Amino acid sequence: MLLHVSAVCGCEGVVFWRYGLHECHRNCMIEINCGGGFNHFYWLMDRLFLLVPIKIKCVMTIAINSTSQVSDVQREFNGLFPFLKMELFKGKHGYREGSARQEKLPAYLYIGDLTKRLPAAIEVSESMTVQELEQLFEVELGLHLQVFRKSGTLWLETTITDNWTLKQQNEHGMEISRSIQEMF
Repeated sequence: MLLHVSAVCGCEGVVFWRYGLHECHRNCMIEINCGGGFNHFYWLMDRLFLLVPIKIKCVMTIAINSTSQVSDVQREFNGLFPFLKMELFKGKHGYREGSARQEKLPAYLYIGDLTKRLPAAIEVSESMTVQELEQLFEVELGLHLQVFRKSGTLWLETTITDNWTLKQQNEHGMEISRSIQEMF
């Protein structure tokens, strides 16, 4: 049985769910497209009455076109992962290496001035690793990306933990930031 459900989510439009409910109820899958981010998704899921155990696959799409600025992409990514931020750089960095601060591209630049591989729809899931995200931006757009994790009031490059998922990075940033806040 395949059930399609849609509902107004109150953030940026309509949430679409696709339930693949199988007779055994063991391999059920939910896919969601919601402008409100992963936290909003879990808020919605708490309000659904599901009678079978499910596995959740949550994928968000970042739409990028020639009039998108670096800051637009950063804001959308940060909306998905509030304790992470992305920065674009002129040059590529090596595995487990940081990027030179002077190579950072300003947030006001238009993506169309940096690449001609547009428009693009970058699918980001919380199960994706930092390394996979960085490779995706490089392969799809030819852009060099570095992810940073919040640590209190500082932003640290995730060079040593590039093999962590975006969810792990975000949760770790949240834990560290809250621990530091509680100390003061």
